[in-house]
Amino acid sequence: MSIIFITGIKHSGKSVLSSHAAALCMKHTSTFRFDTDEIILDSFGNHATIRAIYQHEGKDRFMALEFEALQRIVQSGEGRLAKNDKAIVLVATGGGICDNRNAIRFMHREGKIVYLRQDESVLYERIEKSGIPPFLQGGDPRSNFHRLFEQRDSAYSEMADYVVQLIDLESIEHNAALLFDTILHIVEET
Repeated sequence: MSIIFITGIKHSGKSVLSSHAAALCMKHTSTFRFDTDEIILDSFGNHATIRAIYQHEGKDRFMALEFEALQRIVQSGEGRLAKNDKAIVLVATGGGICDNRNAIRFMHREGKIVYLRQDESVLYERIEKSGIPPFLQGGDPRSNFHRLFEQRDSAYSEMADYVVQLIDLESIEHNAALLFDTILHIVEET
């Protein structure tokens, strides 16, 4: 039925909200949820982190790993089931996938892309709490993030088939319900 790629800027809630939305979808039809970061981590062992893999492997190799993860998901039994039956496959992606042209083309060819849009200030607060990543360090991290947000917000808005504006003051359940409503809309259209 549908393969739906959940995208968004770092800390927008892709993993958490896709998990909650998958639980809601399961009440209606067979639903499978994947996370490209989890697939990448599985291939590097339990002690790796996405940040460490990115730093060690470099941007180009990391983007190749993201693309390979997407391919494995779509070629899996669940991915084939979604294309030929009434199943839904939700795929949470990494925060920088908007820079990966091969992945973008692949996602457009294989399914629909949803952008979970969150306010810039909310995202920066979340990033700050978890530790400023190396790509934002140097100079003023807040200004660096502002530039990154502007670039990625534009890229995600442009590539997405659907945009879900998240509301930070609402609960995870409320925002997951917004995503779920979009998923139902996509399923009805296909």
